[in-house]
Amino acid sequence: MRSSSEPDSRAASATPPARILIVEDDWVVARDIAQQMQRCGHNVIGQVATGEDALALAARDKPSLVLMDIRLEGALDGIDAARQLRAAHDVPVVFLTAYADEDTVRRATLTEPFGYVLKPFDDLQLRTVVEMALYKHDAERRLRESEQRYAVTLASIGDGVIATDTDGRITLMNPVAERLTGWRGDAAAGRPLADVLALVDEDTNAPIAVSVAFALLAGGNVPYPARTRLVERSGRTLPVEIRSSPIVSDAGSVCGMVFAIRDATESRHASQAAILRETNERLGVAMRGSKVGVWDVEIPRTRVRAPRLQCWNISAWLGYAERDAELDSIRVLELVHEDDRALLRRAFARCAARPGSGFEIEHRVRKRDGSYRWVLTRGTSTALAGQGGTRVSGTAADITERKALEETVRVARDDAETANRAKDQFLANISHELRTPLNCILGYSQILRHDASLAERAKSHIALIEQSGSHLLTLINDLLDFARVGAGRVPLDIGDVLLAPFVETLSDMVYLRAREKGLEQTCALAPDAPRVIRADEKRLRQVLLNLLSNAVKFTDLGSVHFSVNLVDRHVLRFEVRDTGVGIHADQLERVFQPFEQAGDSERQRAGLGLGLSISQHLAKRMSSAIEVESVPGRGSRFWLDFAVESGAERAEGAPAHEPADDGWRSAADVQSSSAAPGNSPAPFVSFALPSRADMEALHALALRGSMSDVVRHVQGWCESPNDHRYRVFAEQVRTLAQNFESRQLLALIEKHLNET
Repeated sequence: MRSSSEPDSRAASATPPARILIVEDDWVVARDIAQQMQRCGHNVIGQVATGEDALALAARDKPSLVLMDIRLEGALDGIDAARQLRAAHDVPVVFLTAYADEDTVRRATLTEPFGYVLKPFDDLQLRTVVEMALYKHDAERRLRESEQRYAVTLASIGDGVIATDTDGRITLMNPVAERLTGWRGDAAAGRPLADVLALVDEDTNAPIAVSVAFALLAGGNVPYPARTRLVERSGRTLPVEIRSSPIVSDAGSVCGMVFAIRDATESRHASQAAILRETNERLGVAMRGSKVGVWDVEIPRTRVRAPRLQCWNISAWLGYAERDAELDSIRVLELVHEDDRALLRRAFARCAARPGSGFEIEHRVRKRDGSYRWVLTRGTSTALAGQGGTRVSGTAADITERKALEETVRVARDDAETANRAKDQFLANISHELRTPLNCILGYSQILRHDASLAERAKSHIALIEQSGSHLLTLINDLLDFARVGAGRVPLDIGDVLLAPFVETLSDMVYLRAREKGLEQTCALAPDAPRVIRADEKRLRQVLLNLLSNAVKFTDLGSVHFSVNLVDRHVLRFEVRDTGVGIHADQLERVFQPFEQAGDSERQRAGLGLGLSISQHLAKRMSSAIEVESVPGRGSRFWLDFAVESGAERAEGAPAHEPADDGWRSAADVQSSSAAPGNSPAPFVSFALPSRADMEALHALALRGSMSDVVRHVQGWCESPNDHRYRVFAEQVRTLAQNFESRQLLALIEKHLNET
């Protein structure tokens, strides 16, 4: 019961409010105890009825004191729970119990309780026991911490010692630490460790953060840079070695850190001297086994004293006696080849006249046996402090083998360039020599095919000759292009290209082959596409024509679609889709390699597999690349993105003629049929056509199969400044004629004949 004279506050208490955990299985008693503790000013953090709950709550909330009933429900009674609380958390326990038998008291004593109160008890008795328990526990804690600090300090005599609490504030400094840091212990007490222990990395001059929290997490074993310097309070620095370790209480809890600081000046000097000796020994061994020497020339301020030359490991690999290492600069200069002597003398004089400058000269030096070796001599000059003179130091390395290798490489490079020129000449000659008989074969084959006097069987044989000749011409063209690509001799001729005629030209060049296979073809030029692009028209046409031809070649049913769209403001995408045989995933990377082909064996026999390889190379030369996606049995998608200028003109104008009803939907057709509502698609811009008389003459030449005459007929349109407006149509005709695509050529001419 509470005494009537007991105050309701802790005004007279000598200890601060404590965090109390009550472990009592009698709820009424637990409530009374809690009220009493609260009247005394303490904080009751919980009331539990079992030892297991007491352990869990103590681990979570860290109580200052536990009031424990000995007899509890559960596997743990109060004595066992108290033993575990003290071992795990160093929490003081006061037993509150109605049992005072000898066995119970003996067991309870083994747990080292801070009080033992028998029920029933009054408020004053309980309060007194609690206050004494708290005071005793705090005193023991402080005593242990003090003993540990002083023990570590004594163990570190001779080193500077700084101790901190767990918050990183300094609690102790010994005299050595005061001398090293420049801080008095009383002035540093309570300050953060970083204010007093200022460290920098000597190699980088970067500050080294000293964090007690990090050190505690690392178990105190914090690595510091090998070359650490301590910045004294006045700014002076000195090399130090740092060790740190945690201060641990009897219960195993960490209550601070101690840092031991050792002045490493003497040990650093000793270590550096040892390293220098070892380095010099190794350098001497290395130099003696190499053809690299070191030299040093001291040039006095006046001419009263001659320059003094010292050499190391130079005389040995030149075949001179060791005493010759003391040769003066004049005698050494005589060993230099007379053709190189003036150059070396001038370089040395310039370097000596400008301290801090350097030189590097390749020259020849005479060996003892009279032969000459190539030497690379490097030198750097420095001013001699207090003497007014100059020192020039450097190295001399034998580079005879390197010079010989350079000469070998130069000869090989000249031979390779000569071989390349010969190869280019061979390619030019073989191109002419192979095309000349093929032109004759293909020309006469086409003429004979139109001869009405021949029987159908003869015409079929002639058609086979023409087909084989055309195939051979394609193979020759691919091989020649591949040879040029491999030699890197494919120059680009960049100019303005009218996009719409360019696209229509491509569609016209493949429409006949697509129609003969019964394919649905579409061609779309986006309304917002630029009117003009900057490109090599011939090479870009070659790449896209290869993609379109492959699409038709590998598609037996379905469609081929060619589109040109802006994917963003500066990128124009040319894309070819088909519904053909497709490409397996393991073949996608191989299709761009030389002599690799996809598809069945019949289609593979139709070429060498060079088209995509050449096209990819040309695309990369134009700062692009061909990309591919494909699904076997469903078709393929090839595309390349082409950079365009932001100010490129947009498509405008109107077609010069109506598209022919040939199964190929032109760009204008597709635009008109697929434009979004509310947008007026840009009309397709076509090329200009020559007069009807010229078109009829051209048609007659094509009917006779005279491809060389067709080429000569349109050559003037390509080259004449007055007829440059026909250039697009002429290039289209010339390309088909040179490739002996007679059926495509006739279809093209007949398509446009009635439009003139």
